[in-house]
Amino acid sequence: MKYPVLRTRFLPNLYKHCKKVQVLHVSYEDRGFLSFDEQRGIWLKETREKLYEQIEGNFTTCQATRVFSLHRETFVIFKDNLTKKLLTEFLENLLTEISYYCEDQVQFSYQLLTAVLFQDGCEPRMTMANKLGMDIEDSDEIKQSTVLHKPGKPPRGKYFKSWKDYEQQISKRPAVRTSNSQPQKEASTDMDSYMYYI
Repeated sequence: MKYPVLRTRFLPNLYKHCKKVQVLHVSYEDRGFLSFDEQRGIWLKETREKLYEQIEGNFTTCQATRVFSLHRETFVIFKDNLTKKLLTEFLENLLTEISYYCEDQVQFSYQLLTAVLFQDGCEPRMTMANKLGMDIEDSDEIKQSTVLHKPGKPPRGKYFKSWKDYEQQISKRPAVRTSNSQPQKEASTDMDSYMYYI
């Protein structure tokens, strides 16, 4: 059986080259939420990164670690002792809250599958050379493992900052001044005032 390959530039601590890992990726499709304001896109990207941080923090026994593929996509990898049911329940709660803040105008999906972690520039290990499939972004396995999140439920917790709170925080920020109102002092040109250290 061939496994999809997650290619990275650097391996995280405690993970080895050409080893099987559990991989999680969260993606979204806009349905009108991002068309109103460009700040909404920034908020949604930051919130997705905080979602990955929440998963890393709550699944430390599985050594959850964020990695970036060669195409700069973010994935979370886990060791073999992952309880998938707990992960999917926790992920559903997080996605329900974000979807509620997006007024159900964003369709979230996630993929949870087994892949081979591969450090770019290294030779494949002899035992895994015949089991390496396509890159994870192009593989059929990631398309087949996609689970669509069903929006419409009220959130159960408060893990993230809502879009309205984020918008208020941005509007309260003071404007950045580009011109300096105070004149700059000129340096003295006396040669005696300079000291040179050798």
